[in-house]
Amino acid sequence: MLISHGDILLIALTTIGLFQFFWLSVFLIRKGFNPSLVRLSMVSLLSIWVLTWPAYDDTTVVLATLFLFVLPVLFALQKNNAFARHLRLGWHDLPPKTKQPAPWLMIIISLFITVELFHTAPELGFGLGLSFCLAWSAAEFIDKSRRGVRLGLTQNLQQTLAGHLTFIMLTSFICAWALQLYHNTHWLQFFVATLIVGLVGSIIRALIATGWNMPLSMLGMSITLWLL
Repeated sequence: MLISHGDILLIALTTIGLFQFFWLSVFLIRKGFNPSLVRLSMVSLLSIWVLTWPAYDDTTVVLATLFLFVLPVLFALQKNNAFARHLRLGWHDLPPKTKQPAPWLMIIISLFITVELFHTAPELGFGLGLSFCLAWSAAEFIDKSRRGVRLGLTQNLQQTLAGHLTFIMLTSFICAWALQLYHNTHWLQFFVATLIVGLVGSIIRALIATGWNMPLSMLGMSITLWLL
């Protein structure tokens, strides 16, 4: 497979951006910020990478670029210097009592699902990728702020009504806007369908335990988008 010059440039920019991405996360953790809040903040920044997806000449290259996201984690697991330890603290290690999977593994799986959908149907995957970066992070921020009505869910005690409504509405608008971008049709014509997608993601987010609810929500939403 021949890679165009434009795609090579985008890969180079992604590599540089990813290095800065992890460096900034380590910097924030060293400054004493909570690792979970750092992760949420940094995931929202991944939307910058998602916005470059339509610029690729070959969507397969976007899928292959995901390999770059694995390298920093492998580095952190193999090394034991200060940078690697803070990298693990931010993206891999969790307190044993949480019984949750490694955060970066969940993020990579979620990104893989969105990129795979983009590879198959760009107008669907693009919206789902942005929803993952922006809507999911926004909902989690609201839940962690401990404001609003808690839903009292067994698997996710911190989740709030405001968080779920934010996730549903942002996902609906973003996915509808992405469809408008590709089909040149007003986003309101897609809103009912994308609202259903947001509801599906919200339900899975509520019912599945923290950690696995992230990739499973993306999977459920991708299937719903494809069927609708």
